Amino acid sequence: MNATYVKDVTEATFAQDVIEASMDKLVLVDLWATWCGPCKTLSPLLEKLADEYKGAITVAKVDVDQEQRIAMQFGVQSIPTVYAFHKGQPVDGFQSALPYADLKRFVDTLLDRFGIKVSEPEGPPTEPRAALEYWQRRVAENDQDGEALLNVGRLSVAQGEMDVAAAWFKKIEASMPEYGAARAALATMGLMEAVEEAGGEASVREQLLQRPNDPKLRYLIACADAASGSTVAALEVFVDLVRKSNPEVKPLAKSAAALVLEAAGRENSDIEALRRTLSRLLF
Repeated sequence: MNATYVKDVTEATFAQDVIEASMDKLVLVDLWATWCGPCKTLSPLLEKLADEYKGAITVAKVDVDQEQRIAMQFGVQSIPTVYAFHKGQPVDGFQSALPYADLKRFVDTLLDRFGIKVSEPEGPPTEPRAALEYWQRRVAENDQDGEALLNVGRLSVAQGEMDVAAAWFKKIEASMPEYGAARAALATMGLMEAVEEAGGEASVREQLLQRPNDPKLRYLIACADAASGSTVAALEVFVDLVRKSNPEVKPLAKSAAALVLEAAGRENSDIEALRRTLSRLLF
């Protein structure tokens, strides 16, 4: 627990840690108990949000068994119960353990309503190993963090761990905003099926040595590269095939490029340059 943003509150400290603290920020009063199972689910998510928002919100934890007078003043019927305070007054609340996404929406709505500014969060590291550890920590904190799941999968692809990557992508549920990108990533891996139908990657590469300008063979090798995580190399071929290929291969390359671009995200400058090139060719 980060003592800067999360505090255990008693009747003696309630005025300072809730009423006064809420004058310039949002304070979430978390009414809980040690024996309450849903409380053990909700409290870490509240603490995670408080840490992410870097002071725009704080969490005031009230143990209802220890602070029965506070619980009575709130008229608590069940726990967990959360009340949001701003300018010394309760402004909203909810009961039960919300999923992280719903909890974040609850907080974001109130921050927007009261014009409370949030400091920009620090981004993930750029070094691949450190980035992977960063996103894995995010998943450990919240296994419903679609952004983290997607990025762990993408980094696994970059390391050539395709089975591992596929497992991460499949954890992303349809309700998550990242679902489309995850499906695209899995479909990109599926491009390898066309290569297998053509006799396998080794056979196709051998044929390409004999016919280096054959568009269908070039397409198949680009599919193999995309499926193995060589995203830039694959996109370079797909874009070139869209630019000058025959009517049979061009739509295949266009479709494959779209899949790969959605799966790749927007972090790589080389991929973004190829994305712009493809857009100019298509529009």
